[in-house]
Amino acid sequence: PRGMLERRWGNAAMAEWSARNEEVAARAAAYDEAASSGNTNTIYHFGEGVIDGADLSIDANTLTVPGFGHPVNLKIDNPYSDMG
Repeated sequence: PRGMLERRWGNAAMAEWSARNEEVAARAAAYDEAASSGNTNTIYHFGEGVIDGADLSIDANTLTVPGFGHPVNLKIDNPYSDMG
């Protein structure tokens, strides 16, 4: 996957992203360590905000999700067709 991104955006852009991502990776590792040792508060509240399949609306062109605000356009061209 990274090779595809480098071909699409270039090595310089990927190096810049990697540098910016170091802090994100460090925070994720710290959270993982805390969660693995049982030192986190629960952030998932079972059953809250659950959308049932019957709540969704789909047709040939759009997917509508309650609370999302705008329908999701399903008629799009693949922007990565050159990556095949």
